[in-house]
Amino acid sequence: MPDYWKIMSDGFKDGKLLAITLGNFNRDMGNTIRFSETQVQRYAYRIADGVVQSVTTGKPVSTHNYSSHDKAGIAAFVVGLDGTVYLFNHLNKTDQIAHSSFVGKFAKAAGELIVVEGKITLVHAHSGHFRPNALNMYHAVKYFRDMGALSPSARVGFVSNPFADTGVEPPPYAESLPFQYVLDEESKRTYANSKQVIEESSHKITQLDLETTLIRFQAHKEQTIKRLTEEVQALAEKLKSENGTRSTTEFELELKTYALEDANELAFDAYLKELKETIRELKTTILQQQDLIEMLDIKTGTLRVVFDALVFLGFVGENFVTLRGKIKPAFFDASL
Repeated sequence: MPDYWKIMSDGFKDGKLLAITLGNFNRDMGNTIRFSETQVQRYAYRIADGVVQSVTTGKPVSTHNYSSHDKAGIAAFVVGLDGTVYLFNHLNKTDQIAHSSFVGKFAKAAGELIVVEGKITLVHAHSGHFRPNALNMYHAVKYFRDMGALSPSARVGFVSNPFADTGVEPPPYAESLPFQYVLDEESKRTYANSKQVIEESSHKITQLDLETTLIRFQAHKEQTIKRLTEEVQALAEKLKSENGTRSTTEFELELKTYALEDANELAFDAYLKELKETIRELKTTILQQQDLIEMLDIKTGTLRVVFDALVFLGFVGENFVTLRGKIKPAFFDASL
């Protein structure tokens, strides 16, 4: 009879299998959602004809609308023991969803992916639950390559040097990979407010542009004089009812009277100058808000331990025996 425990143990040591760390297993109790077989289907993807595609629709996936660990455009992933790839938004467990939600204790691979129209361009070893090491990433990337889903320019990323303390000098890192941060709630509000200010200011400019003709000026002047005349008359009546005593009403009446005199004397050139100044101020406001949006748009971080995928595969393949003796699974128990 096969020694299944030894087979599994070898699988963990080879990196072909992952097991959840004990601490995360304990923390999951009552704190992490465990999806049913029906529920996981909405997150399920398969690799067919060299393309990562939805199990339910058959459409190729792109991760530009995903986010994982505050990184935009990157999806969290886990590969089940049956080879199904699950993609999801990893919101730092604020929604009680983690890598283990889809597969429980064991997985073939876990981390983060960037996928563009069904082709994988980045495999990143970021999973606190399973903590994939270089050997597991080797098998994961090799699987994606063998299935034809790995882009020729694909890269493999790690949070830190995966070959530290192995005595094996790693291959050179590829260029660092920048990524966009997902905006926090305050930044989201700022972003939305800036968009609204730009929209409102642009609308006001459009309206003011229509007011720059002589005909609109005359209509504006007549309406202003009429409105101010009515306000002056109303304040005068109110002052009479107060028996002419010195009051706030008298002060308001004086201000409105001056405004009415100014309106009667308003010339087209002065009116036009005032409109253009207002338009200039609105355009300045728009530029300021656009600068703020641009600043939020380029809020980025950098993945610094990034290898060319083919270089990584070749290096680990050549040094596999040595690395297997040095790298232990994150959940490793000396009794295995």
